[in-house]
Amino acid sequence: MTTTRPIELTEAQQGVLAAQLIDPSSAAFTVGEAVVLEAGPGTDLDDERLRAAIARACAEATGMWLDLSGDPTGTAAALRSPSAEGVAVGLIDLSDRADPDAAAEEYLAAAMAQPFDLGGFPLYEQTVLRLGPRRRTWLFRAHHVILDGYAIHQVIRRTLALYASTDQAPEDVGWAHPDEVVAEQRRYLGSAAFERDRAAWAERLAGEPTPSRLLGSAVPGGPAVRCRAESRVDGPSVDAAAAALDATWADLAMAATVLHLARHQPASGDGPADVVLGVPS
Repeated sequence: MTTTRPIELTEAQQGVLAAQLIDPSSAAFTVGEAVVLEAGPGTDLDDERLRAAIARACAEATGMWLDLSGDPTGTAAALRSPSAEGVAVGLIDLSDRADPDAAAEEYLAAAMAQPFDLGGFPLYEQTVLRLGPRRRTWLFRAHHVILDGYAIHQVIRRTLALYASTDQAPEDVGWAHPDEVVAEQRRYLGSAAFERDRAAWAERLAGEPTPSRLLGSAVPGGPAVRCRAESRVDGPSVDAAAAALDATWADLAMAATVLHLARHQPASGDGPADVVLGVPS
């Protein structure tokens, strides 16, 4: 039985909703990952086991169960009771296509270009594309109002751990409940620490240039521009470098973005130009 109860949104969620409502047809707030899975030689991937792992990981991520169908503006936001049985995981067999990889790319591009209907539920989609006995592409897309990039990766990691586990009930990642997140935000916004932080950043950024962009100017409400680049990195080396700097791999990726932008920024009379990144909260 599905139950719902009212829930308060964070300021970040309210901001995402306000931006989406400017142009409900825009897919700019559709986020996601395509996870390529390949079994070892002589083994096949188990579709039902994978779909069950995806469903359970989604059920554990309470924030994914946000329901805005009562009012897409968020004033009547509700949280549905999570249930693995309530997670639909599609399975599309592309293995008989002449080029399964090309067919998968076409499907992914079309799916990521589709906006979510804020009046619908759920605000995520899970689809497994079968490319052959040993190969799958798992598409995990969602509206940014329920997940950010970090949370998506947490769900992916949890899914893969569940798929690989021989334990029927491996320990979960301990997701914070949305109520806890809202309460923590309320405490921070009402604290002296918030006022100090705001003053410090206002002083630090005074007179700085506008944030740099990878793709030039952006038009509010315009079509999303998506880029793709592939490269291979040594995961353990990246983790070790991040640990040595007391950082995460995401921090290293942001630093690499700054270095890339700096190479293409015109130098000022005093030397290399400053690079400012605008990072959504």
